[in-house]
Amino acid sequence: MFEFGIISSPDTNAIILKQIKIELISGGCNVTEGIDCYRAIMDNAIRKKYHDKIIEYPGEGFDRIRFKDEFFNQTDSTLFSENSKIIVKYLSDLNGLKVGKVVIQLFINKQGKPVKIKLLKGVDKQTDFILTEKLQKETFKAMTIGKVTVNSILTLPINIK
Repeated sequence: MFEFGIISSPDTNAIILKQIKIELISGGCNVTEGIDCYRAIMDNAIRKKYHDKIIEYPGEGFDRIRFKDEFFNQTDSTLFSENSKIIVKYLSDLNGLKVGKVVIQLFINKQGKPVKIKLLKGVDKQTDFILTEKLQKETFKAMTIGKVTVNSILTLPINIK
């Protein structure tokens, strides 16, 4: 399947499509009437065959089919705030952390458990290790689209004081 336009989280989309034996090829950002027609035909075919794996989003928020198992970038400010509070509260209980600013990216599953933590900016090896080890055991609030809870990607700047 060829995909055109700006794509959010293409890595997880490609992984999920591979699981159902569809190869995803990105064709860049140029979208023409022919490409729109192709996309509509492919979207319709995939919706029919894999209807139970697809999330139907009620708004115009997605420019392509999204799958329930892929990771959605978390942009909801309430969820961002709730998860930030969880982390800040958790940090206050930790000892041995060096003061500084950390930027972490959490890949949170539907149950709120981190399946992957990326440090985009760290402080030092010991602080980074303690932080990632401890956050791996925490439960966070996952994003909900409509009535479906989905895997979420959350990027947070954290000031360690």
